[in-house]
Amino acid sequence: MAMIGSFALLVGIGEWLLGTRLAAAVTVVGQLVGVLVAAGFLLSVRGTGWRWAVDLSQRLDMGFSAGAMAVLAVASAVLRPPWRLRVRLLLGLYVIVSVVYLGSLADFEHFLVVALGLAAGPRLTRHLGVREPGRPSRREWRLLAVGGLVLIVVGTALSYFLPSDGPLGDTGDAGNSLIDVATVVVLGALLVNGIRKGHRVAWRWAVGLSALNLVLGLLVLVLAIVIAVLKPVDARLDLSSTFVADRLIWVALLVVLVAGSAAFRVPSRRKRRGTGTGTDRDTAVDLLQQHGGSTVSWMATWPENRYFGTDDGRSCQAWQAHAGVAIGLGEAIGPPEDRAAALREFARSSEMSGLVPCVFSASDATAREAREAGWLTVQIAEDTLVDLPDLEFRGKAWQDVRSAGSTRRSTPRSVSGSPRTRTV
Repeated sequence: MAMIGSFALLVGIGEWLLGTRLAAAVTVVGQLVGVLVAAGFLLSVRGTGWRWAVDLSQRLDMGFSAGAMAVLAVASAVLRPPWRLRVRLLLGLYVIVSVVYLGSLADFEHFLVVALGLAAGPRLTRHLGVREPGRPSRREWRLLAVGGLVLIVVGTALSYFLPSDGPLGDTGDAGNSLIDVATVVVLGALLVNGIRKGHRVAWRWAVGLSALNLVLGLLVLVLAIVIAVLKPVDARLDLSSTFVADRLIWVALLVVLVAGSAAFRVPSRRKRRGTGTGTDRDTAVDLLQQHGGSTVSWMATWPENRYFGTDDGRSCQAWQAHAGVAIGLGEAIGPPEDRAAALREFARSSEMSGLVPCVFSASDATAREAREAGWLTVQIAEDTLVDLPDLEFRGKAWQDVRSAGSTRRSTPRSVSGSPRTRTV
């Protein structure tokens, strides 16, 4: 039942995103490719004495899970940021951990089809109008680093609690104790939260640990070369099978941290300066009187607001912080031609303060600019604009409108609707 349910769920998601024909084709072809490539690989290496390959070549596997994983990998290409990276990262973590630390035939097939599906997904879905992903954003760099830390923590825990015979050999490490595993898990959990928020202190710790593991791996490599060349008597290098894999993961994490260092500049809480501290309510009111605003710009005058001012001082954004989110109230106040730049500055400043930027109740123009920058938008309401100077109440449609001292028949003479998109 679990296999049938997971197949229906994954293929159903693929059909919803790709359409019936493409989802069916990817599922069938993915299943065939996964089985045939895995069988061909095991057939070619079973004579090498590789214990994992020899054992796996004698096992049987049933089910259509490889096809289901393939269609999900391809369908991830049509998702909008940031969900595209999240789903792909989750798939990658799952198949890498499974094949390295568990190593069953199904895990090996999943690894093959997910790798192929992630690579072929953008080409197979090009006709759906999917935009090619650009350079990762700050949040995506942080998510990649978090994925590396999670992979290290999960791998360490699995190698201790569920030792198995994987492609690298016996994943159990007799040198590890429960205290060692608990230390890695606790340290990783602390770093994950800091890296997720882009804190500079957590980034420095993660870079230091990654560099330390890189140096350790290089020292072991040099020692292994010395032993192989000089062949001293009784010299033996006894390492666990996952030592190399762990070092490679640390190196990959180091590359991500260094390449995306600009995403980890949030200072400590003691040194952090609030977003937009240079602008006050009076400045926001002056800008609002000078340039005008939207139908919800009155919220910018709330006393609980904070105010972010752009570098040129021509625009500002009223906002409040709730649950780690910087909620901008309405559009940026200032010249209309500067609102796109003000939105980008507000987002950058929020992320550098460890907050997720969001705008509540913006116009369609701002929503389009936000979508082009990779934001998600959702319509939550529409504004109805009433022309008050020319509004008259008369006629039989509304019957009598009574007020103190007078009675008038009323119906709205002119009510004009103008939809506006509320975006977040």
